Amino acid sequence: MIETLAGPSTLKRILHDHWNGFAASHKHLRPSILEEAEKVLACRDPLKSGYHLYRCPDHPECERIVPHTCKSRFCSSCGTVAVDNWIEEAMESFLDVPYRHLVFTIPQELRNVFLWDRKLFNILFDSAKKTVLEWCRAKKGYVPGIVMVIHTFGSDLKLNPHIHMLLTQGGLSVNREAWIRNEFIPYDVLKSRWKTLVVKRLKPAMKRMILEGIVGIEYSRLGTGKAFHSFLGFLVPIDMVRPCWRAAGERPIHDILHRTVYQTASIG
Repeated sequence: MIETLAGPSTLKRILHDHWNGFAASHKHLRPSILEEAEKVLACRDPLKSGYHLYRCPDHPECERIVPHTCKSRFCSSCGTVAVDNWIEEAMESFLDVPYRHLVFTIPQELRNVFLWDRKLFNILFDSAKKTVLEWCRAKKGYVPGIVMVIHTFGSDLKLNPHIHMLLTQGGLSVNREAWIRNEFIPYDVLKSRWKTLVVKRLKPAMKRMILEGIVGIEYSRLGTGKAFHSFLGFLVPIDMVRPCWRAAGERPIHDILHRTVYQTASIG
């Protein structure tokens, strides 16, 4: 008996039917994507990934073949298990306090920049962290606990880099002597600071990419002069921060973590 995964629309079946054609028509896929797709295609295939054979010592005719899994973050089976395990471990480190869930986004006019240099995702992490920590320390005198993950896609699975942040409602006082509660988050203030930091940090990177010719033609046409500065100035007023829920405590934090981290691990 061989263990198998059932279901007519598993991710592996979709890749099996369409991956070769897709890869052939997209010549510039990142090596990591190619590697992960091949892992999924070999998942639980005893001829490709190997297997364990279990046989009853008293009844040799009774045996079970258990194919090896791929452990890929793309895999709809392995990815779920990995995320569940990570969340269970992470929950042990979470403070028993209320949390809020914030989403930091960027306008669609900037999204394709990250296709050309994925290291720029660090700008989003750093800017979100600095935005929140600066306000909490300067205005309320405490350091909050934060957890951040990045999604590189939206609900329609199109490119849409954005940061999910779980933020404690309060934090440890700057002098480390007390816990300061705080239920008020000034989203308008955060929006302004977040936009300023993202544009400020992305600006020199975009200039470099345009001058070196390593960014898409829609950006290269801007150049680095007046049109470029006007473009970035146009983006600053766009809304780019929102609360996903008024308070993360309104939904179990385990559910929020699973929804947020699972999407990232599966596709991002």
